[in-house]
Order: sequence, then C-alpha cells, then structure tokens
Amino acid sequence: MREVTTYEDRSQPLIECTAVQKHYPDFALDVTLTVPENTIVGLVGLNGSGKTTLFRLLTGLAKADAGSCQMLGQAADSLSVSMKEQIGVVLADTGFPAVFTPRDVKKVLAAFYTQFDPAYFDALVKRFAIPSDKAIETFSTGMKARMRVIAAISHRPKVLLLDEPTAGLDVVARNQILDLLREYMETPGGSILISSHIASDLENLCDSFRLISRGRILLAEDMDVLRDEYGYVKV
Repeated sequence: MREVTTYEDRSQPLIECTAVQKHYPDFALDVTLTVPENTIVGLVGLNGSGKTTLFRLLTGLAKADAGSCQMLGQAADSLSVSMKEQIGVVLADTGFPAVFTPRDVKKVLAAFYTQFDPAYFDALVKRFAIPSDKAIETFSTGMKARMRVIAAISHRPKVLLLDEPTAGLDVVARNQILDLLREYMETPGGSILISSHIASDLENLCDSFRLISRGRILLAEDMDVLRDEYGYVKV
C-alpha cells in the first residue's frame, strides 16, 4: 500500500490564495482567499464571475499568471499524489463516463485512493436510492449530482472543493446534498470551499461568504455578521 503523506500544520489555512491572477483575452481573475480548518466558505457569483477559474487553479488544472494558490500548505499546481488524495473535488463541467455504473465508479475510486471507504460509498448509494448496476447516463440530473458528491467524499478527504454542486437541481435534491456536506463537517479537521450562483443555498451552510464578480472578491464577511448587519431594499 502506498504511504500517504498527511497535512499536519494547523497554523496554516487548508486553502490559501494570495493575489492569484489568471488572464484570458476577455477575462481576468485577481483573488485573495483563505479557508481555515473546520470552516465552510461559500463563493457566490453569477455565471462567468470567475468561480470555475479559481477552482481550476486550486486543482492544478490551470497555472496562475501571478500570485500563489496553496492547498494543504503546498503549491496547488505541484501537489504530490498522496496530498491530492486528501482533496475531494466536484467541478461543474465534469462527471463520470456515461456508460459507467456506480459499481464501476466504486472500482475506480478504490484503485486511486488508499483511504477510499467502500462501505461508506455503498451506504450513501443505498441511502439516496441510486441503482448500483445502471449506467449513469440513465440517471436524472439530481442522481448524477449526488453521485459526484458521494465520489468526492467517500475517500474521506480533508478538503472539499465543490463548484456549483447543486446547479440545476430541485429543492429536495439540493437539500439532500447540503445535508450530506453538513455530515461531512461533523468530523473535525476538514474544510469546504463551495460555489453557487444561488446565495440562499449557502446561507444556512457556510461560516463565511465571498461575493465574486468579474474576477474580483467584492465582499468577504462572516455569515453571522452578514445576517445581522446587512440587508437589501426592494424598490
């Protein structure tokens, strides 16, 4: 079995972006963001605001033009395999091959993650009434979304990066996923960075809130302060 290097520095945030920049012909990202241990941070913004670009930088799928992105105390674009095992990811534009069944997904996760918990995976699949022997292409949008989150958390990661995990879902399906994330946080030591363009989804989940627009963080506030000291006016 491959030895797994664990992250033990509790003085440093699990996620830390410092003036990280990424430039495209029609878009520029410039963000500073930290996610401490035992914290859920919500990233809210319209489509095209920079959420997915930031997640691509954090997962090493894109390289920053300036600044730094760190995951678990290491540069996000050069994490070791064992450190990557401590990260669970759901990206808005990714999924499993359409012909895969949950049973196939289970085999793949067991092969790639030394800490994968097959009993936990099976329990979640059963809990959400997902057929283990049917192709994912036959699933509803909600079932596919639940499968992505189940796969992300069933290897017991230390950090979850979730880009629009509830997009396009009805209220029941969204609440099921949010409840699953609350359960994940019951084990001390983890953190979540979750994005959505629906602020109400994150209101009762997150510890703090970041509003992103056109590649910039416009508002960063604890959720309690946001509820107590901010409001909006309809005219």
